[in-house]
Amino acid sequence: MKKNKNTIIIPLTVLFCVLYIIFAFRPLGTELYFEPLQTIDIYGNEENIQQEPPQAAETQTDVSIVPFKLGQTLGYIDSNGKILYRYSFPWKSSITENFFTVYDLNSTKFNIWDQKGQIITTIDAAGFPFLEQDRIFLFGPGGNNFAKYDISGKKLWQFERFAPITCFNSSKGGITAGYSDGTLITWASDGTILQNFIPGGSNHNVILGAAVSGDGKYTACISGIQKQRFIITKNEGKNSKIIFHHYLNEEKTTQCYIKFSLDDSTVYYDTAAGLGICVMDKVKRFHKYSIDPQGTVMQIVEGPESPFVFILAKNAEQENTEWTVTILERVNHIAGRFSFSNTENAFIQFKDQNLFVGTDTTISILKVGRK
Repeated sequence: MKKNKNTIIIPLTVLFCVLYIIFAFRPLGTELYFEPLQTIDIYGNEENIQQEPPQAAETQTDVSIVPFKLGQTLGYIDSNGKILYRYSFPWKSSITENFFTVYDLNSTKFNIWDQKGQIITTIDAAGFPFLEQDRIFLFGPGGNNFAKYDISGKKLWQFERFAPITCFNSSKGGITAGYSDGTLITWASDGTILQNFIPGGSNHNVILGAAVSGDGKYTACISGIQKQRFIITKNEGKNSKIIFHHYLNEEKTTQCYIKFSLDDSTVYYDTAAGLGICVMDKVKRFHKYSIDPQGTVMQIVEGPESPFVFILAKNAEQENTEWTVTILERVNHIAGRFSFSNTENAFIQFKDQNLFVGTDTTISILKVGRK
């Protein structure tokens, strides 16, 4: 009888060990890595500094172009690290991947130059230009009106109301603006009003930050002071529908950074308590997270085929301003971060799986991945 028991127990023990090995096996985790590719001194070749807007420059079609603005210098660098051109400007500027402009307080007209340094249009009107991707806007004196222009310099439409604009954002699918009286308005790209309402719910109405989704269907904002809240609306005409909101435990009284992800599934919003992250799943349920970005959020960038989201934050409370880049993956998992200081200006961009990090005088290119 004892022999029969051993005959049964031994095979069961072996089977248990085999099953344990199979189910307990986990592949070794990969590690996040940063591979420095090169660091470019943007003032390294003095003879190439442009004192006037650049003339036509040769560009390669097989590389990506990254715009940069650091202090009073702007320009373009390609993904191979070659500075295509740079330009020192005296007062204000606006730059995108497609074009740039410079202006001052007394500008009555302004030129727009393309990536090759050629003037593509002139806006013959006073105000303050704002460029976003391939879109051109002009904010008029008084701060309560703006106009949209096309690439030929033609005014497409204009909107004006009595209250000053406190925040502004545009995407391919729409435009949104928040006002000092707490009004939030969203337009289609042709100027049709998609929503116009005051979210309310606070003791003092004001819109401190707003963003519109890439398809123009949703608008997010931070609204009010004293009982401040974060809101997402679905744009259904002037009678807008609030589909998500929550009150913030700590409040800001300055402008707040808000951004939709490339696929419009996630909204990032900077608060006094950190960076809020709101995710809408496939069945329209909302999930709320938060992280500490180590400062005030200045930029959030991502790539269409990258699992990473990069956040640039500025902490000016220290003796030397400290900048922190946080790398997120899987929505709210901090995969890594690094900090740097001794620079008044900084920017980040992500192109061709490379992270571009700019400081006062240099631009570093790092390859980011897991291995």
